[in-house]
Amino acid sequence: MVLLQVLFITLLFVATSLASCFPEHPQKQFCKADFVVHARVLYGPESDYMPNSGRNPSMKYHVYQLRILEIFKGRDHVQKNLIPAKGFNFVNLYTPSPRVSAAAGLVPNSEYLLSGRVEAGYLYTSFCNWRQRWAGVTSEQLEGVRTQYNKGCQCLIGFSFCFTKDCPRLLKGCDGFPDSNFDCRAKFDRCEINFGGNSCSWLSSKRRGRFQQCVKISQRFFP
Repeated sequence: MVLLQVLFITLLFVATSLASCFPEHPQKQFCKADFVVHARVLYGPESDYMPNSGRNPSMKYHVYQLRILEIFKGRDHVQKNLIPAKGFNFVNLYTPSPRVSAAAGLVPNSEYLLSGRVEAGYLYTSFCNWRQRWAGVTSEQLEGVRTQYNKGCQCLIGFSFCFTKDCPRLLKGCDGFPDSNFDCRAKFDRCEINFGGNSCSWLSSKRRGRFQQCVKISQRFFP
């Protein structure tokens, strides 16, 4: 069993390295993001430069115009990026161009849950950030971004190795993700600090059994 888990994780490393990013739990993506929104893609992509970009001023990005339907994190960042002629609900979102492996590939007239960071004051996302078709967002994930995910941001969610300055302060207990059930855990579980405040653990939502049902279905197809 241990050998199979090691093989699974090794294959996961290889596959995701080819895609330029490693799969992370939505809660970890939420915690490290500057903004998380529910948005509808109105127009785009258009090729343009990012104003005031000091990192690579000659690089062109794909720019999408979004209508923001709900803000889960980063309200100030979203407000600073509103399009004056359009109103508060309309913003531009910068993504890598198709020549970059991390291009986001958003589809106009579609709704997404989008996370990302702020680059030179502008909203930016890539393939490596959490971006999910809104129709595929589970009720547990929606509950997470609205009220629950921020409760576990002091937890180490993912493999035990960590490279940021916050690592020594992060609490262990959810650091085994991703595992063989990573897809089900991403959809139906979240990580929270245990009573006493010195460790963390995975917690299923009030809709008991959804994670276990997902695991059984996965094992049926991938025994």
